[in-house]
Amino acid sequence: MNILLVTQEPPLAADTVATGNAVRTAQLAGALRRAGHNITQTWLDNKKGEQKTRQPGAFHSRDELQAEITRNHPDVILVSYWELLELLPFDLHQPVILDFVAPRPLELLFEHPERVQAELQRLQSNLSKCDVLLSGNSSQRDLLWFTLLRAGFDLRACKPVLVVPLSAEPAGKPQSQPAAGNWTLVSGGVHWPWRKSDDYWHAIQDMKNDPGSDTPRLVLFGGPYRWQEDHKDDALDAGENNVEPGSGQADADQYNTQGLAPYSHFSRFLLESAHIGLELADANIEREYSQSFRSLEFLRHGLPLICNDYLPISGLVRQYEAGWTINGPDEIAPLLRDVMKHPNEWQRRSENALRLIQEALNPDRTVKPLLDWLE
Repeated sequence: MNILLVTQEPPLAADTVATGNAVRTAQLAGALRRAGHNITQTWLDNKKGEQKTRQPGAFHSRDELQAEITRNHPDVILVSYWELLELLPFDLHQPVILDFVAPRPLELLFEHPERVQAELQRLQSNLSKCDVLLSGNSSQRDLLWFTLLRAGFDLRACKPVLVVPLSAEPAGKPQSQPAAGNWTLVSGGVHWPWRKSDDYWHAIQDMKNDPGSDTPRLVLFGGPYRWQEDHKDDALDAGENNVEPGSGQADADQYNTQGLAPYSHFSRFLLESAHIGLELADANIEREYSQSFRSLEFLRHGLPLICNDYLPISGLVRQYEAGWTINGPDEIAPLLRDVMKHPNEWQRRSENALRLIQEALNPDRTVKPLLDWLE
């Protein structure tokens, strides 16, 4: 089957800073190709003025997207972000699949609460162009039912949301073995107003005040989202020094902070230098429905994950013993002290992290609901 993949950005490039959307697109495209489907990707190039260049595969307008559809004659159109639906023609004869992998209205609630009602109306209108949606987990799927009803879907006859989780492929085993006084923790990512982790980082740094235990090294990769409205002109070079929003310079000095690194650089760091991945933040409504690309990157590199027990990924972490789950900042230091005393247990959970990826979150397995629908 010929599938036209319509995305916000070009295909994933290992030598650039990667977004979660680009990683997700690469996962879906790879799994669909391995299943025998032909994938053609086209993406929105929204640069203006002199920066506007003609790149093979890119489109700049509704008319150019229509031309891509006419030229490629796809059997199905897969759209990676809901706002791109506005650029699709109304008279398409091809089925349209929307990848709705993040609870975007909940994110907007923290970014621009005054826009939520208008955005929900836009979403409802655009969903009428779709035949089926993909969600990252069952909780995200259940958030959509009322909106789909208002968009005209008859839920008595079908359930037009397929759960296709974020997935990953094993990247290798950690090459650095932890030892007393030589543990490296890694976290970070794009700065979002709904993700507050400072209390956890402070709790880790405060371990240095305990003369009876070692303090692990904490490395944070961070920076603004490359498509974020408030940071359109920011450079996202690996050399930028960024910390969590709300942190002062005194806080920044405590952490080993790095800018958002190219995908290959980040992968190499996880393999060569890191021991445990952290996915920790204060609880809120968005976090309870979210899935984290960081978490999967840590797990696929064989790093046991310490995450909040309210996250959707926490169930798999507990089931596979691929890390540890905690409830709040007061639990992180006691857990780390215990973990650093038992490197053999770390090794076991490192192996379990890779097993979790192979058995539960392999893209060829997670894509099956979509493959069945296409069939």
